[in-house]
Amino acid sequence: MISKIILIIICSLVIYQSSAAQIDSSQSFQYLNSNIPIPNSIGIAFDNNINTFRWDGNIVYRKYFNNFEVQLNERYKSSLIQTSKKLIRDEQVVELLAHYKISPPLRTSSRINSLTLSDNQSESLGKVSSHALYGGLEYKPTNEITLEPLIGMHFDKQMNRDDRGFSYLLTANGDNLELSSFKTFFLGYFEGNYLSPRKLEIRNFTLSIRKDFFQNTRNVVNLAYKKNLREFYFTADPKIQAQYNILNNIERRNENIFSAFDTLDYNAGNGWQISLNGTASLREIDRSIRYKPTDGSGFDSRYFDNNIHDFKIEGETQIIYEPSKDFNSQIHMIYGERDVSHAILENLNISSILFENKKRDEEKKNNTSRRTTLSGIMNISISNKHKISLSGSSSILRYDTPSNLNDDDRDELWMVYNLTTYHTINQYFSVQIPVNAYLTHIVYLLKTRSANNNWNRIFRIAPRLQYVPYKTLSTTNTFEVLANYTAYDFEDQLTSVKSFSFRQFSFIDSSSLSITKRVALDWYNYIRLYERGELNWKAFKGRPINYFEDKTYIGQLRYTPGQNLLFSFGIRYFSQSSFKYEGKSKHIETYLQSVGPITSVVWKMNSSAELIIKGFYENIEFTGTKTHSSTNLFMNIKIFL
Repeated sequence: MISKIILIIICSLVIYQSSAAQIDSSQSFQYLNSNIPIPNSIGIAFDNNINTFRWDGNIVYRKYFNNFEVQLNERYKSSLIQTSKKLIRDEQVVELLAHYKISPPLRTSSRINSLTLSDNQSESLGKVSSHALYGGLEYKPTNEITLEPLIGMHFDKQMNRDDRGFSYLLTANGDNLELSSFKTFFLGYFEGNYLSPRKLEIRNFTLSIRKDFFQNTRNVVNLAYKKNLREFYFTADPKIQAQYNILNNIERRNENIFSAFDTLDYNAGNGWQISLNGTASLREIDRSIRYKPTDGSGFDSRYFDNNIHDFKIEGETQIIYEPSKDFNSQIHMIYGERDVSHAILENLNISSILFENKKRDEEKKNNTSRRTTLSGIMNISISNKHKISLSGSSSILRYDTPSNLNDDDRDELWMVYNLTTYHTINQYFSVQIPVNAYLTHIVYLLKTRSANNNWNRIFRIAPRLQYVPYKTLSTTNTFEVLANYTAYDFEDQLTSVKSFSFRQFSFIDSSSLSITKRVALDWYNYIRLYERGELNWKAFKGRPINYFEDKTYIGQLRYTPGQNLLFSFGIRYFSQSSFKYEGKSKHIETYLQSVGPITSVVWKMNSSAELIIKGFYENIEFTGTKTHSSTNLFMNIKIFL
């Protein structure tokens, strides 16, 4: 009821957003004076869509008082879904930092971090909170190096269990260090939380070394290490509860990532630029359960400790040729390999049969892959009024599984080709014509999956016309024809496999007419006709199955009484007709219609505050159901401090 009253009071615009396209309220700001916002701000947003309500608030504040600095970052999100049961989720994140300058290189540092989450949609989450208090020093021995060690306490709540313990943070940052003509950057972040009986740790370290030779010739080496250790509760089964006298078990997940990257950019002169890149990374994930059954009778797959080993290596070459502003091109080639293996640790308390069964299940996930990609692009300016862009890429993936129990071995071929021409006919009229082709071939190597071998071919052309005969009138029209064909390699031999097609035509018109300096009309329509059917690729014949007509029309009157205020009011219409074929004739199966007013207001109250309110009301008709209505409202308030 409140949202309906607000909607009536607003009685201005629409800038209703739909997934396909719409007149967006952000576009309205082009009619208002734009001011660069200062960093400090407070924002509140509300959104009501049918039975879903969302609230979103944030605060960003930073202030200097002589030798004292304080910074506050806060984000609050809440959602309510009204069903037979109210589904509520609340989340709040707060970070408060304060520094006091003792001397030029030294400052005291304190920090408060807080996370609170409440979710009645998920039994595993429920109510979760994490709070930490820190104090320490920030030391800058030079302008390029910063060290900040902090110690404190961490309070954590999960599964109705409150844990607390010692915590520390260490941040090290070095920016633009000069070492023997090498520019060096490093960033380290180390966090440890010792919450008996759990442990949480984060280790992040990045080192970058750069050497500039001449012009655009350089070499950059990056090394990185990341560790994320988490231990969290989950409900223990009755046997474990009785055996260890506990309510909750503990799962441990330890992830370690090592990566190295080297790139060499070489300026060969005369418009030639060559880049060589190499990357290697290793990712290890160890998962374990702390409390396990001591006898094999209660041991199941949940209690096995497992390990994931993921190793990737990739090489890349790029050649750029740009002899003039009217022509540029580049060729890009990438080759990469990846090896993923899964393993479990043996447990002496279980039978060898159970262990071997689980071991085979894990080995089924092992895989190796090799991918080769070759791509290129060429841009040509024939004249100031005519340009051509041509691009294409081909990629081959070879995916193998060592286990005989996994039949997902396959080869994939991907090809993408794009041709776009740009034409400026005169000062009022311009044309853009893109033509695209997407081709995919998937081949399963084992006969158990070969029935799924298929080609997918997508062809698309979408001319776009823009006409601006006067400063007060502009219109943009897009016509799209798309055809999507999926053909199975063995459809002639297998009656259970049917190739299919999807064809579509769409038309988009977006126009604007300024009647006076303060009054304007906006129009938008989107018409989409599409058909799905069975396909015989070899004979290139099809049998249509379904046909759809989607129509969207939005019209609005826009009124700008002042430079900082905008009202609009309009109407939105949407319909979808679904048809089913019987032989060569079709008859309507379902019909959906939605129509109603849309309205909004955009108000820049001053240089430090703005208000946006949008809303729409719709009557909905659908085949076989009663006509019903819904009210939707969005409100956003932002204040710059």
